[in-house]
Amino acid sequence: MRERVGKGDAGTLESEQEDTPHRGAGETQRGRRDRTGARSWLRSLRPGKTVLIVHVEKNAIWREPARAADTYRGKKKNGYKESKKKGDKTAGYNEGEGRPQSRSSSPVVGGLRLAMGNTIRAFVAFIPADRCQNYVARDLREMPLDRMVDLSGSQLRRFPVHVCSFQELVKLYLSDNRLNSLPPELGQLQNLQILALDFNNFKALPQVVCTLKQLCILYLGNNKLCDLPRELSLLQNLRTLWVEANYLTKLPEVVCELSLLKTLHAGSNALRLLPGQLQRLRELRTIWLSGNLLTDFPPVLLHMPFLEIIDVDRNSIRYFPSLAHLSSLKLVIYDHNPCRNAPKVAKGVRRVGRWAEETPEPDPRKARRYALAREESQEAQLPALPPLPPTNS
Repeated sequence: MRERVGKGDAGTLESEQEDTPHRGAGETQRGRRDRTGARSWLRSLRPGKTVLIVHVEKNAIWREPARAADTYRGKKKNGYKESKKKGDKTAGYNEGEGRPQSRSSSPVVGGLRLAMGNTIRAFVAFIPADRCQNYVARDLREMPLDRMVDLSGSQLRRFPVHVCSFQELVKLYLSDNRLNSLPPELGQLQNLQILALDFNNFKALPQVVCTLKQLCILYLGNNKLCDLPRELSLLQNLRTLWVEANYLTKLPEVVCELSLLKTLHAGSNALRLLPGQLQRLRELRTIWLSGNLLTDFPPVLLHMPFLEIIDVDRNSIRYFPSLAHLSSLKLVIYDHNPCRNAPKVAKGVRRVGRWAEETPEPDPRKARRYALAREESQEAQLPALPPLPPTNS
């Protein structure tokens, strides 16, 4: 391995066997695309930048910088002469071609080159410059035919602004990145219906998200949110909201203003109670509250007969009131609570938790009639008392 350092304005990352007919068995089309994108990115760098050129060939790896006065082939030619004079192991290069005279290709070479392409992508992701982030985003230039862009797991630190030009975009997935802000240009995506921002570093919801009035599904889980802005109420088409695994100590009241909300995921926070205004959400059907700090079953849920699924798993609830009057209820999950009883439910409702297999509470009127009939049968089965003996006066 050898290393030479210098400064220059433009460099090219060339594949040593790009023109050879033999490629390693580990080579894939994606790897070739990665190297092509890397070359175009390096050519666009400004003067004065130090560029690290990575060469991989025959299990030998070394690095050298891009220099302003040298073209790639000239640089390689000079490098060949220098190494030949010093008796370096890299001797044996063809001066005219600038690549080794390979007699055979190895599967290790192709796999190693692909791995280096992924390494370059990971390295560039740490540079917050827009040009670098665009390279990590795989240089999207045209909107996909399915009107969906998935940049999940791309290690993005800045959102690639050119994606905002896809004004017909319907789905945008930015999960599992390192984003903590979004550009105001995102407001151009007025047709967006699904936005995934989970598993990022947001400490506050960017205001531009509240301008996307066609949003139906919003994923905000696994961030660092302590509250939600009042402007969230502008998203009146929102049907599903995920805010699980954040730093919420109370459910933001603005959630109660999302009149069409059907599913609310608020698990793995630090909630101790729910606001009474939650019963305004007449369309709410599912609420997930597992992994919070609830010590009592939220009273507001007792006034929401339209709920179909209630999940209060992994809380600190010690007593469950009767849920038999919730006519639409289909499933209640109450496992991992230090409860002394199971919630009583109507017939046909599934329970998940301790004592879940016990018979659910019957209808009150049927229970009363059953109790009276049982008393009458017991009286009929009692033996007749013997007559009293006569008394002598």
